[in-house]
Amino acid sequence: MSIEIFRPSGNATTIIFPLIDNEGKTRTGASSLDSEWLAVSDTPTSPFTKGNVGFADMTNETTEIGTTGVYFLNIAAGELPAASPYVFIRVISGNAATQYIFIRTATVYVNTTAWNGTAVVTPNTAGVPRVDIDLIEGANVSTTTAQLGVNTVQAGGTAWGSGAITAGSIATGAIDADAIAADAIGASELATDAVAEIADAVWDEVIKTGHTTDNTAGLWASRAYFATPFSALTIGTVTTLATNAIAALSFQAGAIDATAIAAGAIDADAIAANAIGASELAADAVAEIADGIWDEVIVSGHTTDNTAGVMAQRMYFASPFSALTIGTVAAVGSGAVTTASFAAGAIDAAAIAANAVGASELAQDAAREIADEVLDRDLAGGASGGTYGIRNAFRRLRNRVQITGGNMLVFQEDDTATAYALQVTTAAGDPITEVDPIT
Repeated sequence: MSIEIFRPSGNATTIIFPLIDNEGKTRTGASSLDSEWLAVSDTPTSPFTKGNVGFADMTNETTEIGTTGVYFLNIAAGELPAASPYVFIRVISGNAATQYIFIRTATVYVNTTAWNGTAVVTPNTAGVPRVDIDLIEGANVSTTTAQLGVNTVQAGGTAWGSGAITAGSIATGAIDADAIAADAIGASELATDAVAEIADAVWDEVIKTGHTTDNTAGLWASRAYFATPFSALTIGTVTTLATNAIAALSFQAGAIDATAIAAGAIDADAIAANAIGASELAADAVAEIADGIWDEVIVSGHTTDNTAGVMAQRMYFASPFSALTIGTVAAVGSGAVTTASFAAGAIDAAAIAANAVGASELAQDAAREIADEVLDRDLAGGASGGTYGIRNAFRRLRNRVQITGGNMLVFQEDDTATAYALQVTTAAGDPITEVDPIT
């Protein structure tokens, strides 16, 4: 039994075929399978002169699909060589007829005249014709530029179904400038990051030598880049407008905004003294000025003596106070240091001399807080609060105490709420033998 099929050369592939016995019936469980291949030339006088000139064992072996009598064979790329336009495969079995498979790997040529009525003299890609394809809605169309060539697919029939084109359906480079209709990409088709990238490219464009065409914005930008600064220009006599020549009512309210003023059109001489006050500055302008001040380079940017710039520079390199050695300092006069002179936390335990805080330095509420803390201190030390505090010890001596149900209750100062309780154990002739706190 023989089969003839087509496969592209140099590409690994899989072929599927049945095996039959000598009676022509499908053979399942074919034994002792041996798959061999032979490269064949298309020259009648010497068909075996190219590639593999004799049958050779194949890399893979024929395998049955379940128990169907149908088998598959994985063919390696090297077993379909381009140098031999045909490959002859035979599959030998111990209990089935030998199967012969003839694979054609030769390039397929087509008559382009029969496709579009006129032969394409110069195709987009050498050896690949340009064609028009009518697409059927819902059809699974899969192609690459290597098969059809760039700019070859033109939708000419029923529109593709919704979702027919997925992210992986279009080959790299398949859509180029010719494939996109004029004005097809508008503002809504541009993503935000695409717009940002275009804007960045404009501002990062090289203008020194990149644009030399006369009467273009590129040449203007190049000349502006090399233009002499205004400070180096010598300007002749200019007739100035008389004072108040432009009246307050000459401009409509809001007529002059950010877009109406050309870059550099208004300079320092054009602005009257004190013309720009707090109300004329927008919040973002104030923020930008503040940012500019704090971002100013002070290490080498300001060297004029007796200026805040030099002061800031010296402070930048100043040693931290902790690294300074301070000699004898004269006493500060009475009232010289005010409450606003110290930052929060500036005075800590190390800064206070021994015995510096006496009775006169303690406010009444501070003394009371200390007294309260003494009463709340635990008898065992190391903590405050709890049943075994000094306050509870005094409560038993001073507050209401009641024995009921075998317990002694010690009340708080209101004689209502219980501070703590003690368990009372009694015995004949000795009414109270033990008092044991239980809470």
